[in-house]
Amino acid sequence: MVHLHPPNLTALSLIEDGRLALAHHDNLIVNDRVAYDDAATGPASNLEEGFRLAAVLGDKTTLLMANHGVLTVGPTVHDAFHELIVTEQACEYQLRALSTGLKLRQQPEHLRWNHRGVWNDRVDARLFLDAWRRILDREEADYAS
Repeated sequence: MVHLHPPNLTALSLIEDGRLALAHHDNLIVNDRVAYDDAATGPASNLEEGFRLAAVLGDKTTLLMANHGVLTVGPTVHDAFHELIVTEQACEYQLRALSTGLKLRQQPEHLRWNHRGVWNDRVDARLFLDAWRRILDREEADYAS
């Protein structure tokens, strides 16, 4: 599980009915994996709220929580991390495009991947995380301490 407040997905969580459009190529794989929690009941400070969030997540792998941020789950850290990064990027592209005030193009529905299985079954998440770690090892080795 990865829980963060990345700038673009968090911004989308602040928008009434904020949703990822089927606009960018990345949306073709991520959109069917995202659940939206519009309840905005505050921080998950007790088991009941945790169970409620788990129920909203259901069989999806990413949960966009209203007025808060995002949670991504997967069988491995690299699966959850890579999915989070790709979803954040897709959201960034959408928000930048919408900031122009022009109409957002849509991808055809038939191009959706409709993949809800393990992220790594379709995308090599391990290679992605390993690349990030090599950069950290080279540029900021103290992260490991």
